Amino acid sequence: MHMHSLLSESLFDKVIEDVKRVFAGMMAEMLFRESLPPSLESYLKIRTRTIGISPFFTLAEGVLCRGIGGRAQHSETFNELKELINEIIGLQNDLIGLDKDLREKETMNFVIVLGDLREKSSRNMEKEEAILRECVAEAEKMHTNAVERATLIWRAIHTARTTSYEKDLSDVMMTFTERHLKWSMACQRFKIGNISIKED
Repeated sequence: MHMHSLLSESLFDKVIEDVKRVFAGMMAEMLFRESLPPSLESYLKIRTRTIGISPFFTLAEGVLCRGIGGRAQHSETFNELKELINEIIGLQNDLIGLDKDLREKETMNFVIVLGDLREKSSRNMEKEEAILRECVAEAEKMHTNAVERATLIWRAIHTARTTSYEKDLSDVMMTFTERHLKWSMACQRFKIGNISIKED
């Protein structure tokens, strides 16, 4: 494998473990396709694994933390930021891909799962459309709140007495989220207003 020749053995093993978790999430997602997830929390737990950004963050961590063995112990604040970014990217992807998922009758989408849990699949077309609009608005609000919370945490990390590599890693994750947000909004199918990921 080409990646193995570019990475240290320990970092390679960590990336592969992350990749395995992504595939495990995909397998769990396949089971959910057979029946409705029991709750939104169950869906999000799977979705944050299947978006596949963990290996990228592990690579960044391995590069930034080489002087301390490749992976550091992080504060609870940093771990909360990481969880939020997984949630943000998952919501962005589901909102962006909603039109396509509806056309192709894809069930694994936050908005669709939320709608199904609210009995969207009725025979009343107007009721279905109204519930779908409500679910889109709720997903957008959830995304906006997560972005604002992540921004506050990012600022807290930079003002607290945290390690330099934790600050650097938080920058990498927020920059990734910012770029993904800009791309999402450029698709013109997903608008959440004027949100700035990072401000001085």
